[in-house]
Amino acid sequence: MELDAAAEQFLGPFAADDVHGFLAELRVSIGGGGGAGFHTVRGVLTRAGSSRQGFGLFALRALAHLVATPAPPEPWRPQVASLLADLGPGHGSSTELTMPGIGESVQHLVADSADISLSGVKLAARVLRAWGVQRAEEMPDEVRKAAAAAALRDAQASGGAKVLGAASLGALPGLLSVEAAQLVLHSLDDGNRDEASEVFVAGMSREVQFRLVQSRQASGRLRAAAKAVKVLGLEGDFPDADFAWRSEALESAISKGRREACVGLSCEEPRLKARCAEGLWRCGEAELASELGAAWGVPLPEEAAAAAAKARRTREETCLCLPPGFPVHIVDREDQLAAMRASILAAPAVGLDAEWAPQQGSPPSLLQLATAEAAFVVDLVTLASSSSLGQVLEDIFSAQAVIKVGFDGGSDVGKVGKAFGRCFRVAPLVDVRDLEAARRTQECPQLGKKRAKEGVSLASLAEKYMGKPLDKTFQVCDWGRRPLSEGQSHYAALDAWVPVRLYGLLT
Repeated sequence: MELDAAAEQFLGPFAADDVHGFLAELRVSIGGGGGAGFHTVRGVLTRAGSSRQGFGLFALRALAHLVATPAPPEPWRPQVASLLADLGPGHGSSTELTMPGIGESVQHLVADSADISLSGVKLAARVLRAWGVQRAEEMPDEVRKAAAAAALRDAQASGGAKVLGAASLGALPGLLSVEAAQLVLHSLDDGNRDEASEVFVAGMSREVQFRLVQSRQASGRLRAAAKAVKVLGLEGDFPDADFAWRSEALESAISKGRREACVGLSCEEPRLKARCAEGLWRCGEAELASELGAAWGVPLPEEAAAAAAKARRTREETCLCLPPGFPVHIVDREDQLAAMRASILAAPAVGLDAEWAPQQGSPPSLLQLATAEAAFVVDLVTLASSSSLGQVLEDIFSAQAVIKVGFDGGSDVGKVGKAFGRCFRVAPLVDVRDLEAARRTQECPQLGKKRAKEGVSLASLAEKYMGKPLDKTFQVCDWGRRPLSEGQSHYAALDAWVPVRLYGLLT
């Protein structure tokens, strides 16, 4: 294999078995003035290793020497150590034939490092992965014992880096006994390294995995316990883990009046729905509680229904509503798409908005499109797989003669496009927040663009230009329910109609 000059510079020390010279070349390449840089050197080492049998073991010896040599911490040393640990066997080597050399290097690495900036235990774990060692039984007994002892030693040391290194090495299947694994876990799982703890026990016995879940539950870390149950596939053994953390979190959300959290925690857990509806009523959200109670089949006391009716009347009197008789079309069948398309493409402008369930990461449930004369509430749950809807939306969003208007509408369209596996091009697109910011800067030129947008919401714009604010009671309701309630339909349509009306008032 013909090599470039950059790779050849490392083969000279290799041919002479000169570990010191090899490390000196790496130091210059990584840390010297005008050095090639980490990623470039990694590629050069890989090419060199692929051309010469034994280069990988030579690199391991150099790594062990680097870790064992007393030296003040320097930035290049951890970078070189990382390169050498991850290099692997290279050309013509097999783990079986080179195990004695690997084992010797691992034993050197897991000894106490002379350089406090290098974790020999963590580097040993990386070496074993790079060389394809999948179980501790593949290593000689003395190497396995030294590695296990080092993992226990570092697990009990002060400093997070050593504990993480111990977990990385200790995760090798078969290295640690159940008792030893639990000792490492005790140090590791302190609430700051949840993911590392779950990775550590993933290849362990169920006894160790159970211990992780149980210790989190015992210490009150219920959400972390539920996460471990899901990650490790232990739902059958801990069927109530998710319910436990959600129940505790719901009580906290109720006490703090955090309605979005209340609904989000309860939508996917039937056992919490009654408590959610009751809690929302108790903390002054009677209309939302009534809405959810009806959606979930949860009965509420008569006084709750009376409070909801009063709140509804107050909302209708004090907050912005659609004009009487304004048509709202629920679009949940493909045979309705043509009429919607024709109506919108005949209008000069269309307002847009989207709604989704309050659970984190939920896809949009609805897309609302409104002209000055009618609103269309598109059911994205029912029509999720409709290629016809995708094409109709493409036609509307790209129509140059129809101005699309929203409040952060580009973000809404992006989420809808992601749900459809499309990247919709929306043009022309107008954000009413930008219109208000432009008006503010015109009146007060010293305002920057960022400050001009501060405090601007769709509700505040509606109150300023249309006389009444928007009510956001239904913003966090269960948008996955079908059929939509009358209140949901009105709220959804209004959120698309207001931007198009504001556009007419601001331009």
